[in-house]
Amino acid sequence: MSIGLWLNPEALCYHTGMERQELLKRITSNPKIFGGAPIIKGTRVLVSSVLNRLADGEPIDEVISDFVTITKDDILACLTFAAASIPPKGSRA
Repeated sequence: MSIGLWLNPEALCYHTGMERQELLKRITSNPKIFGGAPIIKGTRVLVSSVLNRLADGEPIDEVISDFVTITKDDILACLTFAAASIPPKGSRA
């Protein structure tokens, strides 16, 4: 998957056919796991770990091979979660 594609979560949603709300269900938090930081459901993989690796330019396939319990849809869920966490332009935080 090219870098240009992962920079656009909407394009990936279209590509995989998954809706944003469906993707967001893949992200969870539990106060007993990493102090409640967001993780990929069913794993101990922090959303921030995935996002940091992508931000460093690591290819999606490499992230998946390092975190063997996650899929491309999980990576898309992390990107969708990050996008949903940023207030829309012009809104009051």
